[in-house]
Amino acid sequence: MTQEEKKRYFVNVLYKVRRIGQKIVRILQEQGHGSCAQLAAAVGVSRVTAHEELRKLREAGEIRIERIESNGGRPGQVYAYSGGQGQRLGVLIDRKMAVIHVQVAQVGMNGEGTLLGTGNYAALEPQSLEACVGEVVEKGREVRSIGLMGEETGAEYCTHLEKTFHCVSAFVGTAESLTREREGVAGIYLGGGGKAPEGGIWHAGEWRKMGRLDWLPMPVDWSQLDYGDHTLVEEMVARLVQMISCIAAPRGVELHANFWNSKLTQRIRFNVQSKLQEENPPLLFNAVDEEMVRKALWRAAWQVGDSAAYRSRGKNGKNRPACRSRKD
Repeated sequence: MTQEEKKRYFVNVLYKVRRIGQKIVRILQEQGHGSCAQLAAAVGVSRVTAHEELRKLREAGEIRIERIESNGGRPGQVYAYSGGQGQRLGVLIDRKMAVIHVQVAQVGMNGEGTLLGTGNYAALEPQSLEACVGEVVEKGREVRSIGLMGEETGAEYCTHLEKTFHCVSAFVGTAESLTREREGVAGIYLGGGGKAPEGGIWHAGEWRKMGRLDWLPMPVDWSQLDYGDHTLVEEMVARLVQMISCIAAPRGVELHANFWNSKLTQRIRFNVQSKLQEENPPLLFNAVDEEMVRKALWRAAWQVGDSAAYRSRGKNGKNRPACRSRKD
């Protein structure tokens, strides 16, 4: 094997192993329960591998064992999704002019969000965000996870919320929530309205965030772009794809926006092809509206709680559930 082949092999193996536990959880969520043999066959791994993943999920509190009656002999056992413990919250932070608007919602796996509370701030500090979330958390209720969304998010917010509510907190990007989880696929969200595009790429089972793409040299600033001028929009998007392709060499690029039409997408494809020649990646234009984006963000915020078991492993030298009782 060449060095490149070895690297590709190990990346694929790590990606597969990381996804086994999540696939098992999703199957149990849909079917209710299943035996080790059934789950191994459904995921496409050996019973030994499936049993090890099931052991980890049990220790993390994600699944439980249920006994079933059998025709003679000892009772059998199946695995069922326990649903974890505690609320899964999504916190959307949006700047509108000089005001920072915060929405806190309880999120569900299908993209539904139940709004619990809102707040408006001139400047958002971690303590202010803690107070906004704390107002809507019922006394005695646990918080399993918090998914943060928006331009104002920073590492200090996640750290502060994790320590306060004893849960997992993570960033949820718009491009990440809309882009399919496929190895080597780059996603770009063009929100319009004077905002710079947001992007990233899936690699080894993880989303590698590029952040706001206003650091790339463009003919005009994104905040000044007239989206009614399709000639300029075509050139801006084509250059963006060209630069992302040169930087990350993606296997495909998904572009999410609410202003696509067939003529514009054809012109962008031709422009990208003329710039990159034979190296141009396949392009997918995904038309989204505000409601679709919001549902995708809520769904991704809910999945932060699914990954809590893996992200909490190793703390204090133990395997433990991600959620503990909140100290009131």
